[in-house]
Amino acid sequence: MPLLRNYFFIKQLNLPVVSNLLKIIASTFIFGLFLSAPALANDLINGPVKEVTLQLKWKHQFQFAGYYAAIKKGFYREAGIEVRLKELKPGTNSIDLVVNGESDFGVAGSDLIQKRSQGLPVVAIGAVYQHSPLALVVSLQSGITDLHQLAGKRVSLETHSAEIQAMLKTANLTEHDLKISDHLFNPRELLSGQADAMSVYTSDELFLLRQENFNYRLFSPRSFGIDFYGDTLFTSEEMIKTQPELVQNFRKASMKGWDYALSHADEMVNYILEQYGNRHSREHLLFEAQVAMNLVLSDLIEIGYMHEDRWKHIYETYKSVGMIGGSVNFDSFIYKIKPDYSKFYYTIIAISSVLLMITIVAVVYFKISKKLNLQINESISLRTQLNDHAAELKRSNEALENFASIASHDLQEPLRKIISFGNLLQRHASLENKEQYYLQRMQAATVRMQQFIKDLLEFSTVNSQPRQFKLTDLNDVVSEVFSDVDTGIEQSGGTLDIGTLPKIYADRFQIRQLFLNLISNAIKFREEGTPTKIKISSQLTPNGFWKISVKDNGLGFDTKYVERILKPFHRLHGMGEYQGSGMGLAICEKIIARHNGIIEIESSPGNGSTFHINLPQNLGQSAGKA
Repeated sequence: MPLLRNYFFIKQLNLPVVSNLLKIIASTFIFGLFLSAPALANDLINGPVKEVTLQLKWKHQFQFAGYYAAIKKGFYREAGIEVRLKELKPGTNSIDLVVNGESDFGVAGSDLIQKRSQGLPVVAIGAVYQHSPLALVVSLQSGITDLHQLAGKRVSLETHSAEIQAMLKTANLTEHDLKISDHLFNPRELLSGQADAMSVYTSDELFLLRQENFNYRLFSPRSFGIDFYGDTLFTSEEMIKTQPELVQNFRKASMKGWDYALSHADEMVNYILEQYGNRHSREHLLFEAQVAMNLVLSDLIEIGYMHEDRWKHIYETYKSVGMIGGSVNFDSFIYKIKPDYSKFYYTIIAISSVLLMITIVAVVYFKISKKLNLQINESISLRTQLNDHAAELKRSNEALENFASIASHDLQEPLRKIISFGNLLQRHASLENKEQYYLQRMQAATVRMQQFIKDLLEFSTVNSQPRQFKLTDLNDVVSEVFSDVDTGIEQSGGTLDIGTLPKIYADRFQIRQLFLNLISNAIKFREEGTPTKIKISSQLTPNGFWKISVKDNGLGFDTKYVERILKPFHRLHGMGEYQGSGMGLAICEKIIARHNGIIEIESSPGNGSTFHINLPQNLGQSAGKA
């Protein structure tokens, strides 16, 4: 930029010789960029290659698909890296192998922070799985419905199961209370009764249990407030100190590989079967890929993203259950991503510097160096201001993140006061018609905001509430809902036809909210003057699922919008047509998913809608088989 500004400034001096000289320099500069780009790109690919080893935390499967993709698509090679993948051998630990120098990088679970607290110089450079796939599974026939019932039972735990141990300690279960055995990494332990409970990866062993039609109950640490990172890419402090550019390039290529793998699951499954054997079937690998997508959350969060507060929460959770003692320096434990300057940009800077020197010499020759130096200083000043603004923006973003986490709660109280004082004004103040109108508009907007916050909180807490599932009579639940909405049905001259409904294991509070949302929508979205007709029926499918259908004669809609209306804040009608925040069906879909069910929708404009809710007859069954 200083060079271009200098050129236009000198041209205004009406000096033909200088102007022509700078035209030649500028042309040479631009031409050089076009010629150097392909050459530099080729140099990156054909340059010296650094060989490194990546220690996996288990055997080859889709769990490590991102690293396979980075190899297959040449992302590592483009970064000048040759990667050798190592499966984990029995009796070894990926963290110890990296610390001992047997591997350069590794994949580990949340126990990485435990090792750091013990003084091991490990550094987390990217959390691939935003949620850990680890869980504890028991047979549904065992009658075990609570962790406390595991006392004295045979529990099979794998090496990397720190979050399972933390979950057990929340139930005051110690190693002395359990008969802990080494994990054989075979669900036959549970199928044959050799173990009463077993740690599993929800992306792996659950597929085998479902193949055997084994009814199970799953205890997830997330249901107990233990939400840890899953597979985390890490290295040693020595590697970061001695080869920082290698670490940066390796991380970038790895995350690029993960982004590709999750977008091309079928291709990567074929590649795994071809290159790494058929230890898992194609169906097994595809199942693992689907679960991985739900754990990585690449559509919401940049792959590899980590937050210091999340690691601190993991540390405090371990500490609260007595599984960690030493302190952790989070500044050195969490890898700081540095700007990625490639050789291409370094070359451009070098060329710019040379051309700038030529320009300065020409300008000095014509005795205008002072004005050019002024422009250079101005450029430096602007760059400094830009850096200051960037730092300020970063601080502002961090403040916004902290604000967002509490805003939903803290906004409720002032909204209640606005509504309360508004009601007092309407009852006691002498207001003109226009003032009354303004006050009513204000009240209506405040109520909508209050409902929006309420729905937002409800949506965000569906999976976070560790309520126990109990045998629930849906006939009683629908009757309660009907008593809440009977006024709306009567006002529309409508009817509610309820068939015989089953008893299922469920969270009664959330199931009640599910039916309330569906019936309320049927009453709301109808043609003006048309009586509401709602019919609720159920049937047991051959696969052991209760299919509960809620049919209405409302407005209906084109089924191409199904995915849209099941997302938060999405509406098919404007705010002025029908009240609501657009969260109702999103909450319904989330509740059904929490009950291992799925929702199916039939609808067409003017012909009403039918919502089919498929819920498992057995609590441990998954709707994926319905």
